[in-house]
Amino acid sequence: WSCGTLGFLVAVEVELVRVKPYIKCTYVPTYTQAQHCAEMKRLSLLPEGETPQYLESTLYSRDEAVIQCCDFVDVTWWQWLTEVNYVNLWFKPYYYKHVQTALSRTNARTGAPGFEEILPIKHYYHRYTRSIFWELNDLIPFGNNPLYRYFFGWLGAPKIAFLKIFMTQAIRESVVTKHVVQDIVVPVDSMQEGLQLFDEEFDLYPLLVFPIRIYDHGHSQGFLRKPRKVDGVDGPDGHHPGKAWGMYVDLGAYGVPQAVRDKKPWDFERALLNMEAWTRKEGGYQCFYTDFLLTHEEYREMFDHSLYDKMRRKTGAIDAFPEVYDKVRPELKVCDRNGRASAKTKSS
Repeated sequence: WSCGTLGFLVAVEVELVRVKPYIKCTYVPTYTQAQHCAEMKRLSLLPEGETPQYLESTLYSRDEAVIQCCDFVDVTWWQWLTEVNYVNLWFKPYYYKHVQTALSRTNARTGAPGFEEILPIKHYYHRYTRSIFWELNDLIPFGNNPLYRYFFGWLGAPKIAFLKIFMTQAIRESVVTKHVVQDIVVPVDSMQEGLQLFDEEFDLYPLLVFPIRIYDHGHSQGFLRKPRKVDGVDGPDGHHPGKAWGMYVDLGAYGVPQAVRDKKPWDFERALLNMEAWTRKEGGYQCFYTDFLLTHEEYREMFDHSLYDKMRRKTGAIDAFPEVYDKVRPELKVCDRNGRASAKTKSS
């Protein structure tokens, strides 16, 4: 979280964990927002060993969503031949489109709505790479057409860093004012209210939701404050013994708001200010890579700087490195609210 503002990292020790090469995914459709939020909360708070090893959901409208529950699995040679789906082969449909079919399918094994399949773990890790989540649909609207996939799908998605090289100032501002790339992390109990807020302010789909644990690390808490509500104690596989944790969810919105698609006015500043104010009120966080409108004071209110400030003083970083806010804030004037007497809010 310090983003290189405390010093230079010259060495790091990483623990490698061997995993199985295949993962079994069960796709569970939900048909109301309340049903989706209740099921996501239930699954994320299951006892250790029962909760899915990988859990996320994709919302395709205000009410329709598909929850993805995935666990590592051993695969027989017959399953390898008949059940493994290599979802990232060039001619396959985009993963999020493939998952969407769960809304109208029935699980052949259980008879319940949805379906299940086995994926190679590498394909699962890169499930959104080909389509850049669902952003590529705006760049290449026919990209999911079977003919295009078969003949040109091997070209792959353009590299984001490569696209940014050719991004002019005007295009960069358009990306901020007519396009949304936002991720916020809020308590699981705030999930439904957050989805309603995203629907009101952005009105774009799909949306991505996945759970996150935030632990109480005591005096070493760092930027993320200790959870307001304790949902459990101890981490998975013996990690974080005795430490309390709260369940949070990441709400991700990537794409063009419906108002912009309809060529209607969309006030990006009002939308982002309302989202940021609500996130702070709920004790949540806004991811660094997004274009935010937070002032310096609001940023420090959102993130706990206690340990960070102490370490900057201790290491002498104050005179050597910029503060993290100055390093990650957007470079555009349209995003700079520091020093403004007031800002537009929903009440205005």
